[in-house]
Amino acid sequence: MLTLEIQQVALTREQINDTIQRRIRGLNHQLEALRLKQRRDSLNGELSEERTLRYQQQVDIIHQQLSQSESELDALRKELSSKVLIVEDMRGERLEIGLNRVLDFWYPNNMSFSDKLAHWSGKFGSSSLRIHESQTLRAVCSRPYSVRCY
Repeated sequence: MLTLEIQQVALTREQINDTIQRRIRGLNHQLEALRLKQRRDSLNGELSEERTLRYQQQVDIIHQQLSQSESELDALRKELSSKVLIVEDMRGERLEIGLNRVLDFWYPNNMSFSDKLAHWSGKFGSSSLRIHESQTLRAVCSRPYSVRCY
């Protein structure tokens, strides 16, 4: 169950990154290109009232598309933050951790020494590991989980 939720979170993160990388950056690039084109026309004395109106209409359309993309981003971020993992720390205190903060999880009690060695050698070889922010937690359902949060 948790594996499916983590995969869903990863998919949502990909959608967020795709929206930002492709749509929002593309629209911002179009806005900048229009601004430069309008500036060039102005400096060359070719900027008529009709062209100014056309530029403004194009800018308005792009702003509407940007607004729609921002709304989609907000919905994706809200979906991401709505799911939580309830864990119990070594003192018995229950914590809620948003699944948007969980990068990975594993079952260390079900791993052999060689499995643990392979697992951790892969983690230390990864540039995304932040050792000082790692936490090992035991899930409330009494199954041991190690959860790495950022």
